[in-house]
Amino acid sequence: MSPLNYTQNTVPTLILHGNKDKIAPIRHSKRLNKMLKKQKTTHQFIVVKKGNHGFSTTEKAYQDELNDAMVDFILSQEKANFINN
Repeated sequence: MSPLNYTQNTVPTLILHGNKDKIAPIRHSKRLNKMLKKQKTTHQFIVVKKGNHGFSTTEKAYQDELNDAMVDFILSQEKANFINN
């Protein structure tokens, strides 16, 4: 069930991937990012600095920034949907 198989006619997508993830290689998210760009899907790709899988070692202040980025992305899509309807 790879998200790479579902990049056509899809919903806005937020990708967060740690650059120190040893479980899921970052190249997978980079490829998804490229495919979403090609399909002109609204998306955002955030590489989490020093982020391992699950971001358990990410400092709280940085986690707060990431949380804010997630909320901002969701709200931006809500606004875009409102404007387009």
